[in-house]
Amino acid sequence: MQKGINPETMQRILSCLAQADGFVELEAIIESTSISQQSVYRYMQHLVRQGQVERQTDYGKVGRPRSAYRLAKGKRP
Repeated sequence: MQKGINPETMQRILSCLAQADGFVELEAIIESTSISQQSVYRYMQHLVRQGQVERQTDYGKVGRPRSAYRLAKGKRP
């Protein structure tokens, strides 16, 4: 496991994604897990790099793009 990645925290995030139908926005993961925004963001980046999670980006018309995440096909926590 990568330095700074806690298996228990990872499991909480993966469980949140497993319970969802489709993509979940970062804010919903933060609210569901009670983990800080910075930590959830870091874990999501790690999970995307590992191929465990897929990211969908919505660029919208104004402001920063919004990202949503789901478990990669065939991946279960």
